[in-house]
Amino acid sequence: MLASFRSDHLLGKLIAEQDPSSPAAQKLIDKLKTAGNKAIPKIIDALALSDKTHTMVLVDILGSIVNDKNLALYKEGLADGNERVVSGTAWALSSSTVYNPNGLLDFFDDPEVSKGALIDILRVHKQDLSVHELLRHAYECEPKEKAAIFRIIQETLKPEMIPDLIARMGGRDPVIKIHLMQLLAKFDKEEITHAFEMQLSDPNKMVRGAALSALATRKNSSISIEKVARVLLDPDLDVQSKAVDVLIKLNHPDTVQHLLPALKDESEYTRRAAVEVLNVVGSENSVRELLAAIKDDDWWVRSRAGDALAEIGGPKVVDAVVGLITSKDEEVRRTAIEILNATKDVRAIDGLIKATDDADWWVRERAVDALSKIGGTKALPTLEAMLGKNPKTDTVVVRALGKLGNYKHIALIVPFLQRPEREIQLETIKALSLLADESHAESIRAVLKKIQQSEEHTIINAADTALKHLDDRYSATVVEENIRAEKIADNTKTMLVENGDLEKLLKQAKEASAVAQADSDGDIVPAARPVAPTAA
Repeated sequence: MLASFRSDHLLGKLIAEQDPSSPAAQKLIDKLKTAGNKAIPKIIDALALSDKTHTMVLVDILGSIVNDKNLALYKEGLADGNERVVSGTAWALSSSTVYNPNGLLDFFDDPEVSKGALIDILRVHKQDLSVHELLRHAYECEPKEKAAIFRIIQETLKPEMIPDLIARMGGRDPVIKIHLMQLLAKFDKEEITHAFEMQLSDPNKMVRGAALSALATRKNSSISIEKVARVLLDPDLDVQSKAVDVLIKLNHPDTVQHLLPALKDESEYTRRAAVEVLNVVGSENSVRELLAAIKDDDWWVRSRAGDALAEIGGPKVVDAVVGLITSKDEEVRRTAIEILNATKDVRAIDGLIKATDDADWWVRERAVDALSKIGGTKALPTLEAMLGKNPKTDTVVVRALGKLGNYKHIALIVPFLQRPEREIQLETIKALSLLADESHAESIRAVLKKIQQSEEHTIINAADTALKHLDDRYSATVVEENIRAEKIADNTKTMLVENGDLEKLLKQAKEASAVAQADSDGDIVPAARPVAPTAA
């Protein structure tokens, strides 16, 4: 009681001194420094009302008398509601070096203590702190304080601490795991890389994402690309996207061979992720290997993989797939053609033209389809030469000529109206309406109206549609309702028009469309001028 009274008396006299540097004030200061632990709470309380000059004196006193035994008394200063008291106490503890700062770590347990001020003090004494003790207290701290503690650890971390940090990554706290990975990322050790890889399967998506970020800083040679590529199947799209970025950044030579599971996955997002990586790190050989690897899978697996490659495949993928058109493996060629059908990339035109001469009729047919979708008029001479050579490809060739050709091709395809295959007849009807220009529309209309006399509903509908298309392009008014002609007597006929009528219509079509037969070079040669059709 007496010591407390004496401290109050000395403090009162010191505060009353206008000049804290005067001899009288110095005597008071010296007495307070020897007043014992009872004076500490009084000095801390005095900080609340002291001016700037006296505050510096009080801080100096507090800093000079602190030790390991009385350190706990300073906790009240850091827990005070007055900011001047908190900052003064922190200043005193920061300036002293005669106590063990690890004793301050227990202050984290008091919710009233200013954690910001405590962190500032610890940062000043960071070289004397125990990393083990810092980590022990970090588990109980709020996220903001955890981050601050780990920043202190990062500034003092030494290689000999690595084993302990790796061992702690087996804990359950996801925030701690993330901070530990950030700490360890600065060291280039294989055991650290393996520890990061283990976190790729952590149940917490934030931990998995942090593990990917940490692995992105490692050397390629020490990373299991297979484990990273497996994350492309992650259910979380953000983690999946980060895996794409990491694989692209690492650009490991073994990457492509590990993309297969993702490319075959049921999830569209997973397949797209695999192709994003392939767009950057892939090559013709690697794409060939991928396609060869899926050729024996079920058709829907091949289809899904092919769709993904086609949908977002970049220049590398397209160039690689074009190179596979000439593969000796029929399944690889088929898959390549399907991908090019979907990409519609003009760089594939030359390869597709070559594919029209493939030994596999299916490849030939799909190559023609792809050319028609791309709009490769360069392929017209090849298509003209193919016409009539093989019934299996005539349908798609006629369709392609309808899309790529012009009125000069009318004479080439009119005879196909007499083919017995219904598919060829339908494509020919459609192609005629597409090939006609304004000066030849009436000739084609005459042919189509003749076709409307068929008994086949599919043929009639096709002719109706073709006429409407023709009218939409070349008539100012809606076509009048088509009057059905008398049906032909023989219900079993497959020909759309009689031979005599066909010859007449073909002659009219040739004259009206100003088209002659192909010359010796396979080119279509126009006649001198169009001739108006005669009445049917």
